[in-house]
Amino acid sequence: MSRKIQKIVIVQDRHSKIHTALQFSFMRGFQKLGYDCDSVAFDVNLRAFRLLSAVPGLQRLFLRASQADILKKINASNSYLVFAVKGYFFQGSTVQKLKSSGKTVICFNPDDPYSKDFGSSNDVVRSAIKDYDAYFIWSRKLVEKIKSTSNPNVFYLPFSVDDDIIKPSQENPADRLKQDIDVSFIGGADKKRIELIKSVASLLDPGIRFSVFGDNWPEIDGVVSHPAVNGQAYLDIMYRSKVNLNILRNQNVGSNNMRTFEIPATRGFMMHEYSEEAMSFFEMGKEADYYRTPEECAEKIGLYLRNESQRIAIAEAAHKKIYDSGYLYENLMEGLLSKLDVRGV
Repeated sequence: MSRKIQKIVIVQDRHSKIHTALQFSFMRGFQKLGYDCDSVAFDVNLRAFRLLSAVPGLQRLFLRASQADILKKINASNSYLVFAVKGYFFQGSTVQKLKSSGKTVICFNPDDPYSKDFGSSNDVVRSAIKDYDAYFIWSRKLVEKIKSTSNPNVFYLPFSVDDDIIKPSQENPADRLKQDIDVSFIGGADKKRIELIKSVASLLDPGIRFSVFGDNWPEIDGVVSHPAVNGQAYLDIMYRSKVNLNILRNQNVGSNNMRTFEIPATRGFMMHEYSEEAMSFFEMGKEADYYRTPEECAEKIGLYLRNESQRIAIAEAAHKKIYDSGYLYENLMEGLLSKLDVRGV
């Protein structure tokens, strides 16, 4: 028999008041469905946690106090459903204690739990996967891996749009005369992204205005580097750019990322790294376009810079698709709850 839920507690890896953080998008999604939500957070010294990663036994002991604190906070919230976002410090034994008290405990991981990169995942994350009542992940490929190795109760949950914060520019969407950036990429530098942008820039006409916004970018001929952008500046860059590149990190290859949905939500035109999963959301040539190689990317950028009406039509079609297909967090949270043996308010 299904259990009725009225309150949901969302577990954060660390305290955050930044309203654009993913956990708050989940919270707003639940709240739009009529649920009362609490938020609790771990209070863990990340530097000490990292130093102890070489000695797993000591690291587990180090986390023990934080587990007692988080149990106390969750129990005080009087919530039936516990929703962990990534669960970077959430030990499996803690999940089990919550389940034994009658709570349903689930997790959405926005990263690859099998990643060895510090900050993306760790042994705590991987060992706890089996203990959750349900595990949600953004990649179909990872669904199969988790199902076969850790937890059969795993579900695909792609990213989506929080339309409380991801909105088009207030300007007339048909007025693109103020688009002063021809090509942009927003995101931190890594080897793959640097090589791709170097190659693409070398193939474009010299007069094309190409900018990157993010940390650790080296000097690249033909590309202007800017600091990372957040909030309204982040949205404005996507609207001001005639072509928005989406270069997936290695963990997202073949799948989607948050920008897969955020660029169309701002009415930006998206040139996305080739991904059949992303193409299932936005059709190639109609709602976005895709590239496989630097040569194809540069060729298509040139094409769309010369064809403004086609570029704007594609961007508008993708923006419409967000709402017509319900790529919003309240719809995503409704789908998540439908996978569980629970009833709503």
